[in-house]
Amino acid sequence: MKNWKLTATMVLSLMLMGFSGCGLLQGKKTVTLDEVSEPARSVIQTHTSRNDIESIHAKRKDGERVYKVHYRKGGKLAELQVTEKGSVKEWEESVELEELPEAVRATVTRLTDRTAMKELVKEIEDGHLFYEVEFMKDDKENEVKIAEDGSILEWETE
Repeated sequence: MKNWKLTATMVLSLMLMGFSGCGLLQGKKTVTLDEVSEPARSVIQTHTSRNDIESIHAKRKDGERVYKVHYRKGGKLAELQVTEKGSVKEWEESVELEELPEAVRATVTRLTDRTAMKELVKEIEDGHLFYEVEFMKDDKENEVKIAEDGSILEWETE
């Protein structure tokens, strides 16, 4: 009986070590800007001021290290995801209605007439720039992605 328990414990330990080594159990790791790869560091510094960085987390995604950076720009929260090779995967920052391009502002104003806006952000995702507005209308939460020309790219209602 004792040998069975010892064997099971050893097998479980070896499995956990193996999973950890192949990344299945690796989570986010907090890193400093100095620990970030040079190409990614350059992109991060372009988007932020070193003093405005709140946190940097490194994580393996699709076999590549990705850095997720939370920072403040003009007092507003922003987020940047950049690969170790320096490619921007995602970027998002809060914006004010007055900061939007005229066509986007017109669409947001039309959609959110007499409703409460919860969030308004400028985003880059997969290389595409768009604006996203979250608002309540008819007791339902709406999330709308808007192109720079004011056209609606996507609309979700929950």
